[in-house]
Amino acid sequence: VFAHCASPAMLAGLAIWLAQQPPKDRPNFVIRFDRPASRARACLVSYKQCFELINTLGLREFFSFTVESKGLQRYFTQCSGEEFPIRFNSVFIDKNRSIEILGLAKGERALTTVSYVGEAREEKGFQHLPFILEHIWNKKPVRFRIQVGANNWNQTPSIELARQRLEQLAIKHPDLLELLDGKISDDDYISLIRDTDIILMPYDPRAYNIRGSGVASEASAIGKVIVVSHGCDITSTY
Repeated sequence: VFAHCASPAMLAGLAIWLAQQPPKDRPNFVIRFDRPASRARACLVSYKQCFELINTLGLREFFSFTVESKGLQRYFTQCSGEEFPIRFNSVFIDKNRSIEILGLAKGERALTTVSYVGEAREEKGFQHLPFILEHIWNKKPVRFRIQVGANNWNQTPSIELARQRLEQLAIKHPDLLELLDGKISDDDYISLIRDTDIILMPYDPRAYNIRGSGVASEASAIGKVIVVSHGCDITSTY
């Protein structure tokens, strides 16, 4: 059984449930941790207590643990006494389309293309994009492709203000800025990464100091340059 992320409460519950099953019926769990306890739902048990419980019950052989980043690797080493391997997102590339997917022939494009991929969120630095674009354009022409969609709980005033400013810039510089609204398909997501030279990640280090990134792992897997804020876990992982 694979679990992408397991909170302390979930991990403790799995251990207790597993202990109640006959040994021959116990499944194996593969768990990848993507966040520290401070970003999981509040509960009365810690990760350290969970690992102690698993070992006390003699259930360690039924668990395989991995993490998303080096920061998380250090964090969970302190919690468990073990160093869990890093496991990135899987990237499926059809061997018949591999050259198309990689899209490394920049010579086909006159301008460098920079993309912001993912949801418009404050922790991802979306509110800083208008300033970044104008600052770069003052130095040289660069083409930007930016996803601007956000869930309702991320529609903060700063996000809405940044989106409005980006819409104004797109009208003013239609050849240099393309805005992508709403949810995009998996194929469009791969195409967005494929057709860019640089992935821009102005993430907040306070939110990403112990945290991986699916965008970073997927972009690096197909050979893209990643530009990320100093102090993020991403900088030491990739």
